[in-house]
Amino acid sequence: DASPRFDTINRACHALGVKLVAQTIAHV
Repeated sequence: DASPRFDTINRACHALGVKLVAQTIAHV
């Protein structure tokens, strides 16, 4: 893989986004 770091960041961002959305739905 040429850019494994990008894949890691992409996964982290996706997980963070899902967490944020879940928290927002939970609060509402």
